Amino acid sequence: MPVRAYLPTSGASFGPAAVASMGKAFEDAVAILGIEPRDETKRGAVARFIVHLAEIDGGLDSATLRDKVVMALGGSPLVASMTDNLTPASPEGEKHPARS
Repeated sequence: MPVRAYLPTSGASFGPAAVASMGKAFEDAVAILGIEPRDETKRGAVARFIVHLAEIDGGLDSATLRDKVVMALGGSPLVASMTDNLTPASPEGEKHPARS
């Protein structure tokens, strides 16, 4: 279920760009955390947390939302700081090949 299903029906409202950012953060966070598509309880918790962060921080970009969620839910800071294609960056900024 996409993050849109967890948006508040009253109170804070988000524009299309903010919703897209939250959706990307959600998809990346559940992938990093290894949450299966069939685990709606955990996916819902991640989505609600992303919406909450966007409400209190004024709608952050997708990478910042993803990083905050992953770190708050026990993910590695290294994993949370991965580039958008989910390939870790080296300290010098060079990308390493993705590991399987």
